[in-house]
Amino acid sequence: MRQCNNTMAKVRWRQCDSHFVLSPSYHHIVVIVLSHCRHRTIALSPSYCRTVVIVLSHYRHCIVALSSSYSRTVVIVLWHCRHRIVTLLPSYYRIVAIVLSHCRHRIIALKSSYCRNLVIVSSHSRIVALGILMCNHDGPNGIPYQGDLGLIPVT
Repeated sequence: MRQCNNTMAKVRWRQCDSHFVLSPSYHHIVVIVLSHCRHRTIALSPSYCRTVVIVLSHYRHCIVALSSSYSRTVVIVLWHCRHRIVTLLPSYYRIVAIVLSHCRHRIIALKSSYCRNLVIVSSHSRIVALGILMCNHDGPNGIPYQGDLGLIPVT
């Protein structure tokens, strides 16, 4: 199912192709719901959206990437997935929420991100590495700059 109008882009597929790309997109809301597929690439580049929601269930993805995105809210929900890379670079977001449940992820990377709120929730997941490079977080503690934190191994 694919729906598009001036303010909303909505994509919902089951057992679909190996590449999914939105470039460029100028929508208020982008919703991508993918279930039981073997996608290799999901990319939004460049995108100017108020809200981006990506829900992936029972997948074997290689790359999920948001590059040069200007969005207020980004929500990525991964459930029972085997992802290799999840990346956001460079990005300008108010809220970023990444929810991982029963997943086997290789790398989660945020590079040159400008986020007010960053939330990563992991439940019964295997995360090999979490990388945060040159992120500016304007959080509730008033910390304006975190600097180069490098690659943080997570056990």
